[in-house]
Amino acid sequence: MAECILKANDGNGMGHLRRALNLLLAAPELAQSVELIAHQGFQKFLEEFDRKFNTSLVPDCGWRLNLDTSLPYLKWNSPYAREFDQKAALDMYYLSFIDALGRNPRAKLVYVDDHNDPAAMLTGRAGKALGLTRHPIKELVPDAALAFLMQTQGYFDGCKDQMPKTRKECFDIADYLLFPSHPEFIGAAADFDFSNGNPEKVISLGFLVDQEVMGLFKQTDKRRVKNTLYGALEVDKANRKLIYCSFGAGEAADSILRAIFTAAQNQDYVFVIADPRGLLAKKAQEMYDVKLAFTCSRGTRLPTAARKISLGNGRYVYIVNPGTSELHLKYLAASDVLLQSNGSNTTYEAIAAGKPTINVHLPKPGFEQGFKALAMSANGLGEVLMLPGEADMADRFRELVGPQPEFRYEQLSAQHLEAAIGRILDTPNFYGDNLAAAQRFITSPQTASQILANMMLRKNPQEIVDTLGLPRYE
Repeated sequence: MAECILKANDGNGMGHLRRALNLLLAAPELAQSVELIAHQGFQKFLEEFDRKFNTSLVPDCGWRLNLDTSLPYLKWNSPYAREFDQKAALDMYYLSFIDALGRNPRAKLVYVDDHNDPAAMLTGRAGKALGLTRHPIKELVPDAALAFLMQTQGYFDGCKDQMPKTRKECFDIADYLLFPSHPEFIGAAADFDFSNGNPEKVISLGFLVDQEVMGLFKQTDKRRVKNTLYGALEVDKANRKLIYCSFGAGEAADSILRAIFTAAQNQDYVFVIADPRGLLAKKAQEMYDVKLAFTCSRGTRLPTAARKISLGNGRYVYIVNPGTSELHLKYLAASDVLLQSNGSNTTYEAIAAGKPTINVHLPKPGFEQGFKALAMSANGLGEVLMLPGEADMADRFRELVGPQPEFRYEQLSAQHLEAAIGRILDTPNFYGDNLAAAQRFITSPQTASQILANMMLRKNPQEIVDTLGLPRYE
């Protein structure tokens, strides 16, 4: 039986799972004591690792639940989701977690990579919404400590007494709240009061970037990677700047495609868009002439598939499926500018790689990714482009952080995208110096390992903070 249950099957993107894996990779001596819950859509991704984990693969039920309004809704375009009705989807989601608890009744720690996951809470409001009755975690594993990974938005909610009711319920039952960022990065110069969010439970985990990824960034021959990719794509000039675009699983990213296509017509940049699920290629086919450039087998130095989008006048945009996370990270390292939507892993990996970013908040629930985008600007790590109607998010960020630090944003358009790329390319030292300074927020694997081990021993959160010299929250 496992001593720790690590739940990472929420969400359609890879953020939850990759954070969980980074934690296990940082603590190999503990990995066999952990049962990792992931959804079956990521089976191939898990097979990439030489190290095998004790993993339970569960169905991706295609659900999301807005707990603050009790209105359920399905996830965006999940290629793995079955056609469940909402009650059946939520019920299956609960049961996948409850099954793991039943297999491990003597678990010492239940770690959930989310901060308002209905399966990890008392289940009262979620159950009432759909007429379900489920037992609270504490009844099923009474001796286990409960840890939640607290996303960026939860940090702000706690700081300014704006926490939604269900998130507060979740925080109240937790023994540990792990913050996968750093107060100086998110708040910059602001002085936060976390009194509404159980500060005595908060542990700053910092940017959790696997050391193998850090090593890959240092060892990658960027010129060779770029030349190999350009040769395969038949890019005519090797000195053209590479703008690598990464939007996670691709949900809602079609809103930025038109700006990219127009900028590619006007400027001599090579835009390469990562599309691991094929969602963006389908959307592009509705807009432009898309041709399959090539396909290749896994394990080569080329992506599994690439598509050329003809924009006229000899200009193209390229949509590729990198095929492996290693190749995706090499493209990130070889790029001149990263265009991204501020998922936690890509944001922190860009900082680890010293890569300046253009940050676009896509239309997804919550402000969490948008807050990270604005924090990138406030720390001088990149530029921010907002979709129409998103200015209220920037206003809320300003309300939370106060008059300092300074940050800037512009509305998303091809013109502003071109200008943002130009500013980054024209001032490389400014961004490079700030990115180097921000790497101090990356957590060492030894620290991450010690945090997990101490939680499994039920150490007091503030004792863990003081022993490891981590930032304190008031």
